[in-house]
Amino acid sequence: MRSKIIATVLFLSTVVSPSVTVAEPTYEIKIADSDKKIVMVIKDSIDPEALPTKEEKAQEQIKKYVKKLADEKKKAEAKRKAKAAKTATAKSNAIRTSSNITLPDSNACVVAMKKVFPKNLWKIGYAIMKAESGARPNAVGGPNYNGTYDYGCWQINNSPRALDPNIGTQIAWYKYNHSGWYPWTVYKTGRYLRFF
Repeated sequence: MRSKIIATVLFLSTVVSPSVTVAEPTYEIKIADSDKKIVMVIKDSIDPEALPTKEEKAQEQIKKYVKKLADEKKKAEAKRKAKAAKTATAKSNAIRTSSNITLPDSNACVVAMKKVFPKNLWKIGYAIMKAESGARPNAVGGPNYNGTYDYGCWQINNSPRALDPNIGTQIAWYKYNHSGWYPWTVYKTGRYLRFF
């Protein structure tokens, strides 16, 4: 029993007593007199007013970034204007030459188009057919990015029945009535203008 009491007291004395701390060593840096003179010369030569502050540096960076954005905007605007001028020129040239175009009456695509489309759309319809399929009723294009094929005069996607010019033209007329000429890529890119 006595040994248990002694063990408990010894245990408590080690837990309760503060731990011993070891002092960290201190280091002293010695600066030579020649080094002190160099430091003093440098301090005297630096004008604290001449150094830019963080705010001034940030302001300068902001000015450079704003200038860069303005330059990019000017370039983009110039590119857009050049593209618009080129498109306008192409359209005016197409309109100027469109009166000279005669539609071949022997072409099955043209015959089918004249049955379905109104007369005011014949020339642009013919130009789109020429750009899409060469105005050939048996043209098959593809495979497209999604694995489908385009068929006939109007290159109707995923519809082999469009190899019949009459059926293909009826499908084209349906598409035109719902979306104008926009279902045809050659219209959106302006490639049809070569044939207009």
